Amino acid sequence: MKFSTIFVFSLVTYATLASAQNFREQNADDAEKLQKQFDKLSPKSPCKEGDACVKGQFAQCVGGKFVLNSCGGGELKCVVLPLVNKKGTSITCSTEADRKARLADARKGSKSKKSKSNGKKQKRQAKGDIAVIRKKNADQAEALQNKFKSFKEDQKCAENEEACVGEKFAKCANGKFALSACASGTKCAVLPLVLKEGVSITCTTEADRVARLEQARKNE
Repeated sequence: MKFSTIFVFSLVTYATLASAQNFREQNADDAEKLQKQFDKLSPKSPCKEGDACVKGQFAQCVGGKFVLNSCGGGELKCVVLPLVNKKGTSITCSTEADRKARLADARKGSKSKKSKSNGKKQKRQAKGDIAVIRKKNADQAEALQNKFKSFKEDQKCAENEEACVGEKFAKCANGKFALSACASGTKCAVLPLVLKEGVSITCTTEADRVARLEQARKNE
């Protein structure tokens, strides 16, 4: 009887893990599909509601027209990322390398297997410097998230500075924060990058934010 109970529990656990992997793979597919759709958009494209990526910029639909916000300098651009612990995607500013890394991470365990040599190479890359960087990014993201809790809409800010103000995405223009409300069920959050030092500020769920911090600290 004891054996049967353990066996059933094992089956349930396996089924739960398999189900979780299935939606993560689907999230990756959905994110990639949406990214391709966004690549066809222009600043003059009509819209109804919600957020998008337009020519590498974070775009919010206001009054049937896109309002664009730059992701800042460097390699950052607007991308679509798969959520970690629930079905769905998030739109944020990150690097192309980070986007691809998150897609690959979501698809781990799929039927398409990589060669043993590639597997060994990935394990080597996952150790050393990259582990230190990911943990550092997680700590930085959490510290910045806590710092943003004290931010006010009318406080002074540097040009193009991004932040979270009252759970809304904020970007500084002319010394003042311009706030954009996140979609229903999400809020502004600071996420750690995957392959390089830094963080990104985006709209996502609290559960997704916590999951990404845990991933970064476990180097997963």
